[in-house]
Amino acid sequence: MMAKFVLIFGLMVLSSAALKDLMLKENKTPKESSVLRATTFMNTCDECQALIIRFAETIKNPEKMEELKDLLRMLCHQTLHEYECRVFVNELEHFLQKFEKYLKDPKKICEHLRLCSNRKIDQFRRIDMIYGKKKNENVESDLICDECQLAADELKHSIEDEKVQLRLKKFISEEICVRLGELRGKCDLLLEEFLPEVIEELDKLLKNTKAFCADIGLCKRSIDQYEDTENDAINPKDVSIFANFNF
Repeated sequence: MMAKFVLIFGLMVLSSAALKDLMLKENKTPKESSVLRATTFMNTCDECQALIIRFAETIKNPEKMEELKDLLRMLCHQTLHEYECRVFVNELEHFLQKFEKYLKDPKKICEHLRLCSNRKIDQFRRIDMIYGKKKNENVESDLICDECQLAADELKHSIEDEKVQLRLKKFISEEICVRLGELRGKCDLLLEEFLPEVIEELDKLLKNTKAFCADIGLCKRSIDQYEDTENDAINPKDVSIFANFNF
């Protein structure tokens, strides 16, 4: 079950980028200011449910689905297996149909992602709003930075769990590779070969949550972090694909 929710969450993140571009094309802007949204305080559980509802609406909209697929195809170009990636993207609607029953209960998904029971996130939000010393226009970005670090820490602990890794591998094999026809065998081989490497690289990226969140544009980078990044020789391509995501 956890593998399903992780994949759903990843797809929701990707869809947010498509929604962002679509809103820009339609010249739509949020009616509320960032300060007002931060002041009114929408807890993490509510925000998670709102994101899932937004994602569910997106996958029912053909125009927005094409936006999402176009973005995913761009990501395929950055992989070593562009053809297989494009096959998956072209069949995206069929895969998303598997998740429709889960999307009907947003709160359940958010609870599985520990976004409704993790009080640390909401506590950080309240402390920042009440006792924060920064200017109002910076409040929202500070809150997002704190939430990103907490989420990154949770993700790091999850991917280090061998049971979670096995469930994820089984889910991808049984729900995705099996639907690729003659490419199924190759998909399973790639999964066997590259999933451990992906998990290892992701674990390295999450070692310093503040630097990771700065790399994906959700935290401001300090001078010390610039130095740490240079010393670690992180390849910008490893995280550049996250820069366009609008969480």
